[in-house]
Amino acid sequence: MNKTIILLTFIFFTLTTFGQKVSPDKLPASVAASFKSKYPTAGKVNWQLANANEYRANFVMKKTLRSAYFSADGPWRQTETQLKTIELPKMIRQSVSKQFIGYAIKRALKIEKREGAAVYEVLIKKGTKSYSVTYAVTGEMLHKREGM
Repeated sequence: MNKTIILLTFIFFTLTTFGQKVSPDKLPASVAASFKSKYPTAGKVNWQLANANEYRANFVMKKTLRSAYFSADGPWRQTETQLKTIELPKMIRQSVSKQFIGYAIKRALKIEKREGAAVYEVLIKKGTKSYSVTYAVTGEMLHKREGM
């Protein structure tokens, strides 16, 4: 019984804490400074506590929706940028059409990380089947998950 209560309390705390909006005046100064340095022209910024060690800024820059993740102590971790299908590198569009015949791209993201080259994540769908597929800029498939 005690284990159940502890587990339910933990789940409640997790669900009510992470993903919650954070007002700019409640952000750690190092996170705010890192964001301002990396994205000085960002507009419509909304902050969330992504998890215990990470903040997420959802914002618009150059008419494009982006999400940037920062460590709780300030450093930038990664940015996800929404793309139109036509904005995907040609090699990726070609790979999708060859590897997933008849599938349509429903969502596309460019993911830039602190370390390593950018990758692209596409959500593809055909009927009731869907996949989330990660590609290198060269069109090489790096990862595939079913049912996203």
